[in-house]
Amino acid sequence: HLANLIRALHDSPKKLTATLFFHEHVVAILKIRKSKTECYYDIIDSLPMKETLMLADETPEEFLARHDFDLNDAAGLQEELQHVYMDRTAVFRCLDAEALKACLRWYACSKFSEANVQYIDTYDWDDSKFADFDPRVFQAFLWGMAPTV
Repeated sequence: HLANLIRALHDSPKKLTATLFFHEHVVAILKIRKSKTECYYDIIDSLPMKETLMLADETPEEFLARHDFDLNDAAGLQEELQHVYMDRTAVFRCLDAEALKACLRWYACSKFSEANVQYIDTYDWDDSKFADFDPRVFQAFLWGMAPTV
């Protein structure tokens, strides 16, 4: 289904935007044309989770320092460490459709809890059994400019 979303975005000559609703969160995908045949995509997350953006071996303090938080403000640092979400928007630029696919897969995997991973490892995907509780389920919506008359 992800392939269908990416194909619809990529193949349309129109200006298109998509939203992706996944794990109780919405991100926007903007298609930006470089030329008639080339485009890139921006994934915009207005409320990114810190753990999604942290490097694999990075401590929370290192993460905050990398994002220009004031580490000398002890009270502010402790408060910031308690928040799950950042107070900044994150934009992921994907230079082609393959990069968009990879980025969306990485993003989805970053949202899965241990219980989600266990469910996915236990149960194969089955298109005939739509389940609201399957952590792989997402909704996507495409918007395009109306043709001029």
